[in-house]
Amino acid sequence: MRWEGQLDIHDGFVSLACVLICWRRLINWTR
Repeated sequence: MRWEGQLDIHDGFVSLACVLICWRRLINWTR
């Protein structure tokens, strides 16, 4: 098991979650 691969996957999930949160906030702001 290599930690690097899991860290990359974890970073991907974190960035994806941030994008979703920012996207929802933008949509709420425009309404």
